Amino acid sequence: MQTAITPRDVSENIEFTLDLESFPRDHSLGYVHTVYFCELQEYPSSNALRQFYIYRNGVLTYLQVYTPPYLAGDFVNSLKPFQASQYKISLNATAKSTLPPIINAIELFSVISTTTVGTNSQDVFAIRAVKKMYQVQKNWMGDPCLPETLSWDNLTCSYNSSRPPIIRIVNMSFNDLQGGISPDFAALKNLQSMDLSNNNLTGSIPEALSQLESLKFLDLSNNKLNGPIPSGLLKKVQDRSLDLKYDNNPDICTNGSSCQPERGSNLAIYIVVPVVVIVVLLLVAMLYFCLQRKRKQGSIKNSVKLKNDGDGNSSLGLESHRFTYRELETITNNFQRVLGRGGFGCVFHGSLEDGTQVAVKLRSHSSNQGVRQFLAEAQVLSRIHHKNLVSMIGYCKDGEQMALVYEYMPEGTLQE
Repeated sequence: MQTAITPRDVSENIEFTLDLESFPRDHSLGYVHTVYFCELQEYPSSNALRQFYIYRNGVLTYLQVYTPPYLAGDFVNSLKPFQASQYKISLNATAKSTLPPIINAIELFSVISTTTVGTNSQDVFAIRAVKKMYQVQKNWMGDPCLPETLSWDNLTCSYNSSRPPIIRIVNMSFNDLQGGISPDFAALKNLQSMDLSNNNLTGSIPEALSQLESLKFLDLSNNKLNGPIPSGLLKKVQDRSLDLKYDNNPDICTNGSSCQPERGSNLAIYIVVPVVVIVVLLLVAMLYFCLQRKRKQGSIKNSVKLKNDGDGNSSLGLESHRFTYRELETITNNFQRVLGRGGFGCVFHGSLEDGTQVAVKLRSHSSNQGVRQFLAEAQVLSRIHHKNLVSMIGYCKDGEQMALVYEYMPEGTLQE
């Protein structure tokens, strides 16, 4: 506003003509203008006067005579859009003016429809669906690309004065994304680069990504994706029109045929595992029954069963140790020390291998007690346990030789 132009003579007008056909922007909605004024010199006399009319393409746009203020900025603008192939501004002095017109600056504005303001609508719907699926908690609010200084994190937009902004790059690596790859990414038709690496994405790669004709870079590495890579993406990789990264996804295969064995292997696992479990359970059950049977047999083996010696009596089980007559000879040192005598026979002192002292009651051949009475007594004594009775350790039934083995009581007999 510190400079201005003015004709040399009051009879001359100021005119500006713009060829709108050469402008790249669509001018179908028309243009508006703003003209800036400031009087920079003092009038040479008190009778001096500068006043003029403002015309646009021959039509008066400011209905009053205009006089610029001295050393103060001012402007006049048109509010109604004007549609034409040329835009002509004219400043014409009035008949009373003693000074020619003056102008400091002029601006011309193209009218834009408000319906086209904002990011490409298809991109907006797609990226909002992605936001909803992954529950993005960043600054993803409002318009994704506008204003340019406040565009959404992880997005890079492309701006062109003749069309709405579009999303070109999506970088959502290290964002802890869960679930599958959103099919809505395929609706970003102008997408050139997408990085979804280092997340927890699962499932297969959508075939729809193959339809992104502008896609040049796709990074899916370090996820948990599985299944085959879509044939459309593989074709682009082979054509070198796409840089695809998918490493550290153990269950991804590069073509459909290589995935078939894996599915067969999974089927085999589904069949084999239950069979193995059933077999193991059967083996465990068999082992359990075998151990139980062996334990039962051991118990039977430890309990001695004495059978009738031909007198018609049935067998009788005794829960004590059975000694042989030779063992009794060893224990008593050939029946060296006699502890006492009774109707059954003599009682001898003995000592077992572990040092335990015992009393061996040996049946004499002159005893009136028969085999059946001996077995009955042995059976009863083997099952009686009382603090005031000596415990029976074992017995002997070796041919005609019969004996009972008790704990030795060194304190003497009841009579003593």
